[in-house]
Amino acid sequence: MRMSDLKVDVVVDICCPWSAVSYFRLLKAMENLPRLRVNLSFHGYELYPRMLPEGMSLAQHMMENFGMTHEDWQENTKQLTAIGETLGFNFHFTDDKLLYNTFDAHRFLYVAKGSGKQQAVVKALFSAYFSENRNPSALSTLNEIARELELEHLDIAKVLETDKYRPQVRHVQEYYRQLGVRTVPSFIFDSKFLLSGAQSQEALEQALQEMTQ
Repeated sequence: MRMSDLKVDVVVDICCPWSAVSYFRLLKAMENLPRLRVNLSFHGYELYPRMLPEGMSLAQHMMENFGMTHEDWQENTKQLTAIGETLGFNFHFTDDKLLYNTFDAHRFLYVAKGSGKQQAVVKALFSAYFSENRNPSALSTLNEIARELELEHLDIAKVLETDKYRPQVRHVQEYYRQLGVRTVPSFIFDSKFLLSGAQSQEALEQALQEMTQ
């Protein structure tokens, strides 16, 4: 049986838990299709572009914007933690966890695109924020990830000190808005089929199969 190739563009916000969940579900779906070669490319999309760099309480944000009570928030995070465990990913939620502006994290994701390690970068960013409760846009976080992945040559400190790649990252966000992306995660299969919102492993596996038939 011959191998099939498929390009999948994955649009995420590093601070969106369902971006992380759906990404790891996509990996599980890919494992079930060993005859399919999937080329993943990641693109940042800010859900909260006006968020201040110092961030705000994630629990407060969820309660104010989604009508949750504190008990709702705790139940929601318990469910996400349980889902993460099934995927081998550690969600660590606390009442003092902050929601951050993710633009600089997305700049790093953009810079890493040509390195061959973009997928490792997105995993590290998800882990830094959700597992370690770190600011994913902080220079200290990004420098550490760059060292761990041997990406020091990208000189992320110099990038963040300037406006380098800001126009490109803004252009990417606007490009996907024009394509109809209004939420994350979103998956674009071979530039033909858009699947938006949190997805089950089964839905992602079905989409992969249908695109190669």
